[in-house]
Amino acid sequence: MRKERFIYNNDGTNILGNGVHDGRKLTPEDVEEYVDLVADTRVTSFFICTHSSMPYYKSLYERSIGCLNSDTAPGDGGHPHAGDDCKRYGQNVLALLEQGTDIVELCVNRAHLKGMEAFASMRMNDLHFNDPAIRFPRGQGDFWLAHPEYYVGNSEPGWHADGALNFAHAEVREYKLSMVREICERFDVEGIELDFMRFPIYFSSGEGEENIPVMTDFMRAARAITDEVGKRRGRPLELGVRLPPQVAQCRNLGFDPVAYAKERLVDFITITPFLHNFASVPVRTFRAALGDDALPIYAGTMSHEIGGPLSHGAFKASAANCFREGADGLVLFNYFYGHEKPEPVGRVCFGPCRLLLQELGDADRLRGRNKVYSAGVREIAYATYLDYALPASLSPRESVRVDMDLSEDVSREVPQRVVLFVRVKGAGHWRATWNGESLIRAARAEDYSAYGLAGNPEEDAAVHVFELSPDRLKYGANVLTIQAPDQVGGEALRADVAVEYGAPETHGYF
Repeated sequence: MRKERFIYNNDGTNILGNGVHDGRKLTPEDVEEYVDLVADTRVTSFFICTHSSMPYYKSLYERSIGCLNSDTAPGDGGHPHAGDDCKRYGQNVLALLEQGTDIVELCVNRAHLKGMEAFASMRMNDLHFNDPAIRFPRGQGDFWLAHPEYYVGNSEPGWHADGALNFAHAEVREYKLSMVREICERFDVEGIELDFMRFPIYFSSGEGEENIPVMTDFMRAARAITDEVGKRRGRPLELGVRLPPQVAQCRNLGFDPVAYAKERLVDFITITPFLHNFASVPVRTFRAALGDDALPIYAGTMSHEIGGPLSHGAFKASAANCFREGADGLVLFNYFYGHEKPEPVGRVCFGPCRLLLQELGDADRLRGRNKVYSAGVREIAYATYLDYALPASLSPRESVRVDMDLSEDVSREVPQRVVLFVRVKGAGHWRATWNGESLIRAARAEDYSAYGLAGNPEEDAAVHVFELSPDRLKYGANVLTIQAPDQVGGEALRADVAVEYGAPETHGYF
């Protein structure tokens, strides 16, 4: 039976920066508080990230993030990537080291104490500071600084991609595996996740598929490590991978999840976006391509979309779609919050909070809750994306088909109201159909901000509102068509469906 999980992944720098305590010097008690913030909710598994560009603990193989050796020049002293304070991270690494501990050990022990599983999550090629044009040792490891010959050297795939370590080099793979072993042997975890999505660059552009055998051998070596360490411990040590949401994209990057499942090289796979949230993660299609009904697949929800932070309604819609797609659990990534309670504006609340953890991880608890579904907006990042239809430039009378996934079973519970918002640019009469039936635009203007939808990106954009009868909703795939005006055409930017069951006090905020 596939194991169900609700996974909270903390990126580690969230703790090392100690933002919950206004950046003060980090103490072990402070670290434990970050675990306590998610304890006693529906979360079953606490994943603590062990590395970004450098480890968050004292490693035998690399300097800790933010730390300099006595003979390491500080470089230019800064980095243009705003919001990351590596010097503070290093100070807090050393502050905990003076007390004989680190954030990984503290989080693992605290998670166990609070009744959660604890996993290490290792970013396999983080690129936050790997800009070859800048020397910034507080965020750049000794191995990376010493071996520019191992860089991918191609910036085409995305930001800092030219500074990614190229796994075609045996030395790079051995360097990474040494730290995989170190993590497995040092920390009392249930397993380790190899995070290949932060960032998904491992080979030179266009050379991923030809290097699939190289990366599959790498996974065999990682599996051998977890098996060996688990045998010595007397209990299994799980190995998981975080990958793109389509098998074809995995192969383009050098990964073969079909082989991983067939050889049982992994115990679970997490499929997620790179950064911005997807309206629906295609778990069912991924599993069919995998050809394996026994391997757990967890689906990831990100805390931001392209236009800004997710509203609570969007979080719930995204989670519901993951479960309808057959995910064995939900993964929350970059889901940061503190002790403050969410501050709703009217019926809308934005951003992560503890309150949502009581319902996001449970498909049954999401039933009958207020939600906002989006058709998604196309974004290509490091060749990992879903091919959404929007935005679309349309000639006069040209139509675009927009597939909208909804997870509302109106045969079981009927919403009070369903509103479709279509955002367009271009004057004239826009037409729309829903599942083949023509729609009539609502007579009165609707304040779409009341449902937590982002504001217009451009002054000349307009929002067309359509009331939908609840019985027009299908559980799963719904088809919206948008037709441009007869004379001038235009651009269809976005589509959203607000499903309202009741007041936010009883049915949750949008």
